[in-house]
Amino acid sequence: MRLLIQRVKHAKVSIAGEEIGRIDHGLCLFLGIAKGDNAHDVIYLTEKVIDLRIYEDEKGKLNQ
Repeated sequence: MRLLIQRVKHAKVSIAGEEIGRIDHGLCLFLGIAKGDNAHDVIYLTEKVIDLRIYEDEKGKLNQ
């Protein structure tokens, strides 16, 4: 399982030419899953993302 995180000013997801999702300023996560990946892998990556120090605090400034 692989995860790539990218800051974006805007992003959208389209399937067969139909837009199914869109965001403005935020984070775009690309997730690759392979045979053999399991729930433990999902939990591990989820905890890593949550613990990243890239999220804005309640005052709108990045955590130091």
